[in-house]
Amino acid sequence: MTSNFQRNFSQTQGQGQGVSLDKLSSFENLNMRISSANNVVDLLDIYEQNSIVFKNEHLVQCLRTISKLVKSSQATQNEAFQQDKRYHELIKKVSENLNEFNENELMDLLFWVRRFRTMRINIHFDEENVDKICAKTLEFAKAKAYSFRNLIHLFYNTSFLNRSTDEIVLEILKAMRNQEKNKENLLTPNMVTEILQSCARPDKFISNKEYILVEHIIKNINPVLNEASIESKALIFKYLASMELHLSPPKFKAPYILHVIKASLKDNIESLLENDVLN
Repeated sequence: MTSNFQRNFSQTQGQGQGVSLDKLSSFENLNMRISSANNVVDLLDIYEQNSIVFKNEHLVQCLRTISKLVKSSQATQNEAFQQDKRYHELIKKVSENLNEFNENELMDLLFWVRRFRTMRINIHFDEENVDKICAKTLEFAKAKAYSFRNLIHLFYNTSFLNRSTDEIVLEILKAMRNQEKNKENLLTPNMVTEILQSCARPDKFISNKEYILVEHIIKNINPVLNEASIESKALIFKYLASMELHLSPPKFKAPYILHVIKASLKDNIESLLENDVLN
């Protein structure tokens, strides 16, 4: 009798909670649905249906997912979602809660801002808020809250937003020097590519600290090249060559590593893709 009562009670509860289940009130389901949305409209539908249970984590995850979904070539679709009042409401909530985000959520926001800026999509987000995100991530970086990999992501995103990176570079250099003391090298081909791409932008003025960072990269690059694909080597060569280090003080000479990479590329020219050859 008790089991029948419990079964009937459970069924009644299930019916009563049908609406909340439809609205994905489950925290885990909500995260999964946001990250697996097929397009921005579907994502905004999820937000609209579940905004009452949205946490800061969900707000940030929505913007990060939108950043991955949009493409600069889809101008019509991009214009459509930017005019959607639900998108503006989402941005407004993020602005209101900006002081509450943790270090990882702030990194995701920075990723969103950088992606939209590089694709020339209006973020409808005040520059004051962008400055606040940059300042807060820098505070977390100084407090050693970020891994070495995330420090480089932070440098990359901040650089493309044309903000000062000198203090972030100092944190990266400290981490690299500690690695040298411990005879470690945590650099990967992707990390090196991110750093060099940031410094090699044609519209960028490279600071003295960034030059020092590039020198440290060159000093520790051999283990990286040993595990780098031919495509990664082509990118590293492209970015180093475009920086024209032979024209820059204090050494006024091309890094020897360019000749090493060039020789490696020549040996593997047949395996290079068309884009890598053009690089």
